[in-house]
Amino acid sequence: MSAAARAAGYTKMGICSLLVGMATSLVYPIAIPDPIFMVRGSILALSLMFGVVLTNELSRARLDLRQQPAPLVKDVSSLAASFACWAGLVVSGPGHLNWTIQRNLFLHEAALALIWCFGVGYLYGKRFNTTRTRMILGFVLIPIIATLVRLPRYFGPYDLTQPSFYFIAPFLAFLTSLPAIAFALAWLDFARRWDPAWSFDRWNGKSGLPSQ
Repeated sequence: MSAAARAAGYTKMGICSLLVGMATSLVYPIAIPDPIFMVRGSILALSLMFGVVLTNELSRARLDLRQQPAPLVKDVSSLAASFACWAGLVVSGPGHLNWTIQRNLFLHEAALALIWCFGVGYLYGKRFNTTRTRMILGFVLIPIIATLVRLPRYFGPYDLTQPSFYFIAPFLAFLTSLPAIAFALAWLDFARRWDPAWSFDRWNGKSGLPSQ
């Protein structure tokens, strides 16, 4: 596939992912919509895109031979995307916090970045030898795990002592995961439509249509 064709595919996938990331970040049921959510959604979308582009471009020779990207390349690309996402989330977070809170925030953002970027990178790298159903289930599971990691930030120690919390928390976890699931499935669909390396046939110019 030519550089121009690859760039066109990356651009379409990137723009759509960015817009959906911004939109779904604003639909957060237990928090007042804030522009910073759009920034964080954009950071995640761009980081995932960075991982895809890096994997593809470092694997051009293998893809030309109809071979999957090497596991090391996929892992390094996913880690690079995770680091980029973590750095963006930290920079966009609140400043002027004491060290204890700042340290916990760094660890929390690192966990989210790894769950999203490394998790998506790992699952997406399996697309050549797995079923679409398994891919979809995996892309539903990742946002749920990320939500479970994120949710405790909105509650304090007092909440854990209230019996009602244990009835409300599962419902809130489900509710807050819905926008993230929507983003993950939309991202997967954009990749299916426009990632130049979604299939070997597309990469080698034999089909411009999504692989079925």
